Amino acid sequence: GPGARAMVTVRLARGARVSGLIQDQNGVAISGVPVSVVGLVDGRDEVMVLPGVLPTAAEAAELPAGSVARQGSIRSALTDAQGRFVLSGLTPGRSRLDVSPVDKLPLRREPLLLAPGDQRDMGTLVVLTGVVLSGRVQGPEGLALPDVQVEARAQDKGTPPIRVTSDSQGQFILRVPSGQYSVSVLAKGYSPQTIPAVRALGQP
Repeated sequence: GPGARAMVTVRLARGARVSGLIQDQNGVAISGVPVSVVGLVDGRDEVMVLPGVLPTAAEAAELPAGSVARQGSIRSALTDAQGRFVLSGLTPGRSRLDVSPVDKLPLRREPLLLAPGDQRDMGTLVVLTGVVLSGRVQGPEGLALPDVQVEARAQDKGTPPIRVTSDSQGQFILRVPSGQYSVSVLAKGYSPQTIPAVRALGQP
């Protein structure tokens, strides 16, 4: 009620640390690859409680953009010249590891269960080149159609579809693992089109 006080005890957990090595399928270390660890709650991105005293709405309006932002449950780093990465100060609990190379397939490891003070070495993580599916979307008059959703869906039902949007020239590029796909195109104002069988062949 009014004027009441509450006493709480806060127990802090030691941060965890995750490290590893990123290589391609030929065993060559890859530098400059973004690696992230994302905290999860029930399989979803974790919602963090912001520490400290936040300013009032009037005070926040006078602050520069981004001044109120606090570090959340995502930690990211780039691999060094030897392809190694280290992420420290991680929140203990259920997490996932995302590796996002520019010219190779993304890699995800989950669940990653981190204990307080955990020093987790992920070892060598191999990212694959995959197969590039590219093309151009155009209308009946032969004009390029930008901002069109193109989806490649593997015949393996357990694999999620891969989606991109065509650029200003109607061109699109999809990087997918080797396999058999159906490719669908969905453009506003046009009937959907599907290529039912596309074979993407490449190195395993």
